[in-house]
Amino acid sequence: MNLFSKTMLSTALLAVSSASLAASNIYVGFGVSTGSGDEEYSSSGYPASTYDVDQSQTQFILGFHTGTDRRFEISANSVSVDFDDGFESEEYTGFDLDWYYTFESQNIKPFFGFGFGFYTYEDTAYLTYENEDISGISLNLAGGVLLPLHENFELELAYRYKNISWQDVDYGFVTVESASTLSSIAFTGRLMF
Repeated sequence: MNLFSKTMLSTALLAVSSASLAASNIYVGFGVSTGSGDEEYSSSGYPASTYDVDQSQTQFILGFHTGTDRRFEISANSVSVDFDDGFESEEYTGFDLDWYYTFESQNIKPFFGFGFGFYTYEDTAYLTYENEDISGISLNLAGGVLLPLHENFELELAYRYKNISWQDVDYGFVTVESASTLSSIAFTGRLMF
């Protein structure tokens, strides 16, 4: 993670921690997900190239809920990407800021969520001259159900969509634009305090 990402993460964690302690509705969680997606590369004057990928994600979550139906989460994420075309596996790391709205019910709580994130695409030797990491901003959407198993523990089953727009890479007079689109099924556990 670059310095900007670390600073933003620290600031967001401090804000979440302060607000969460005041509300005393904090929780932590861990999630895994798997799915597919694609990476697209384009530049002016050349046809776009799209590559299919399989991906898995892990996330560590800190969040709070502001009553019965609204939640805010910050999560540190790692995305492992395997190209179907036989290229080397790649990894993205970053963090997301997500908001959730839950629909209250007795046993199962449906929800939808949206947010954004800041990511780093690591070891991009095939994109940059000096194997530099590149940064990206994501748009996140989610929908699923929360299953309260205990007053202090819940499970989540969700569909997640993430679109990451990566910074442009210049090769002399050619600028390459890239984006990653990821769809996954997520399974998450949360411990409520």
